[in-house]
Amino acid sequence: RKCDYAFVRACPDKEALLLLTTAVATRVKVGGDVFVSGSRSEGFLNAFDAFKKNVYEPPRRVSGNIPITHSPDSEEAKNDENDFAFAITAKVLSNGDEKTASLDAFKKVDSNVKLFGSTIEAKNWTTYPGFFAKGGLDIMTSFLLDSIFEEDKSSSALKEDVYGDTKKPPKRVMDFCCGSGIIGYALRHSIGGKEKEKRTKKKKVKLTVLDADAVSLEAAKQNLRDSDDVTFLLSDGFPLTPLKKPCELILTNPPVHYNSKPDFRVLGQMFRRLSNVLKTSSTKKAGGVCFCVCQRYVPFESVARFFIHAHEKRVLDVTVHAKNDRFVVWKIKVVTSSSS
Repeated sequence: RKCDYAFVRACPDKEALLLLTTAVATRVKVGGDVFVSGSRSEGFLNAFDAFKKNVYEPPRRVSGNIPITHSPDSEEAKNDENDFAFAITAKVLSNGDEKTASLDAFKKVDSNVKLFGSTIEAKNWTTYPGFFAKGGLDIMTSFLLDSIFEEDKSSSALKEDVYGDTKKPPKRVMDFCCGSGIIGYALRHSIGGKEKEKRTKKKKVKLTVLDADAVSLEAAKQNLRDSDDVTFLLSDGFPLTPLKKPCELILTNPPVHYNSKPDFRVLGQMFRRLSNVLKTSSTKKAGGVCFCVCQRYVPFESVARFFIHAHEKRVLDVTVHAKNDRFVVWKIKVVTSSSS
């Protein structure tokens, strides 16, 4: 059964918004209204080009008495520095073709993509419109991976900070805010490797990739389809309840912006629920470790203190693992209050 109306939030990427409105048209009755709303910084001006002519009537501005609602080309919107919100609507003329509205119609597959240094390369890498860094290896994630997996494996951060006295690689790892799955792919190919995994099942790495975006997770599934023991989680944060078998290593490049403005809510929820997914230490040299990369301006330690309650039995040990003039890789451990 098709819907009478649909409401869409604008997004900065024009092609991503086109994907969204094209897909929505297949689920709304002919003659039904599709509303798109958003602010200028959210890329609302792209909305006028996101309605296919053979699928929608020409879009029109939604009128009303709300003070922040203006025509995008009005003098108020052009001259005022405020980030005005807008809304437009268009009637569905045709439900279109579901094949052209599917993810496959917007899928992009690149060949021989470098994902980590000169050693890890993907023969085929799937992305979709609207992905951060277009679904490729961005400079921050590259800095994170370079600081964790060094060329000289005997002095790598993994061996020193995760392997511990047992000298064994972690068995459970996570790519938090995975996007297209680059960090997860690097983890799979840097810890043990496919050749070692084929020799014994005991050396297989159990990987979890997590993201709040269903399309990103679909891309990650395709990019990691040749890997065993991978769990895909669609979630806006870590689980609310502790895992029975927590992770020994978590890598993440979390979002710290909402559109163009700083927003530390994802980072804060990561701190608050980290003890649910990361192995707790009885001493600072044991347990699991989380490596998180952020821009240097982010008040990382202050955000951690703000979101962690003083009465909790577990606390976070936060230190700098690596930094340059633009980015910092933070190392986080969950320790008991008595050992902190």
